[in-house]
Parts: sequence; C-alpha cells; structure tokens
Amino acid sequence: MKATMVLKRDHQAVAQLFRDFERLADDDLAGRRLLVDRIRSELDVHTRIEEELFYPELERVEEARDLVREGRTEHQLVKDLCAEIARLDPAGLDYVAKIEVLRENVDHHVDEEESEIFPLAKKHLSSERLEKLGDQLEHRREELFKALRKAETV
Repeated sequence: MKATMVLKRDHQAVAQLFRDFERLADDDLAGRRLLVDRIRSELDVHTRIEEELFYPELERVEEARDLVREGRTEHQLVKDLCAEIARLDPAGLDYVAKIEVLRENVDHHVDEEESEIFPLAKKHLSSERLEKLGDQLEHRREELFKALRKAETV
C-alpha cells in the first residue's frame, strides 16, 4: 500500500474514534478514558511514523519543506494537548472541551496534509518509492503498537 494510503487510513481511524467519543453518554467516564487512550495511542504512533519516515522523505523536496515544518509544529501541538488531556479527570468540565480542541487541531492537520502534502508526495516520489515507504510505515507502525501493548502489560 502506498504511503499516502497508509497515512490516510490512520486519519480515517482517528476520525472514527472521535465520532465514537461524541456518541458516548455523558456519564460513561470509563468509556471516555478508554476511547481517549486509544485516540492518544493512535496519534502518538501516527505522528512518530510520519516524523521518522514520511517527513524526512519530503524534506528533500524543496516545494514541501515549509509544509513539513508546519506539519511538525502541528504534531507538537497535538502531542502537548494529548499530554494535557492525560492529566485531566474525564468527569471534569474541561475534559470534553479539550477533546474538541484536539479534534479540531487534528482535523486541520489532516485537511492540510491530504490536500497539500500528499499531492506533493505523489508528484515528487515514484509509485515504487511510495509503495516501499508505505511498507516501511506499516512495519514501524506495527513495532510501535507492539511496544505500547507490551508497556501496558508491565
């Protein structure tokens, strides 16, 4: 699968988790925590594989450098929000508001990435390179999720 498709699949999975969160009952605090933990894990792995593999490839393309820098900055904002949310009580008044801010930031990032960065990747990277990069992203994603699961059981 091409790199852009791997990343787009991640975007769709996170969007679905946000929709699932919106459907939870206000008093389902355990469900809130569980879904938010999944969202945070997905975002952590996704940003890492982009920063480790996808973005370095695009930084070689002069036309994409500013967008990649902006993407890294947006990733940091998402990481900071995730860390802040992890410290909040799911019953607290700020919890849902912070999740909404996180969702808005993620949606903005996804829109820019899919409308600006992905077309540049398709323009400047060969189909074969995008396939190989997709395989690398999948492999690294799997490694990171295995490490997360292992850390959770310790």
